[in-house]
Amino acid sequence: MVDEEDGQSEGGRRPGRALEELDRAAAAADAERREQLRSIEEGFREIVGGEATADAAPHADRIEELEEKLAALAGRTDGEVNRRINTAEALIAGYWRDVSEE
Repeated sequence: MVDEEDGQSEGGRRPGRALEELDRAAAAADAERREQLRSIEEGFREIVGGEATADAAPHADRIEELEEKLAALAGRTDGEVNRRINTAEALIAGYWRDVSEE
């Protein structure tokens, strides 16, 4: 489905929404979890074309590693942080499905 307002498909917005959720989770987390979330955010940013690896295609092993880290972190959090991590995890999984189908 394409949004008439910005011309992007739902899948095209997933990376930005996932990064936003990771950022919000980090802002609400304690210092230890914040550091872990920032590391995950940085890794995902690189995968989707951030400054560091703009020409690198996503690799299944890197996505899987991020998903595992998020799942483990979700198991050690609650409340808003947990909800945002779960949302980011779902968005990243959706992004990977979209990219894998291309």
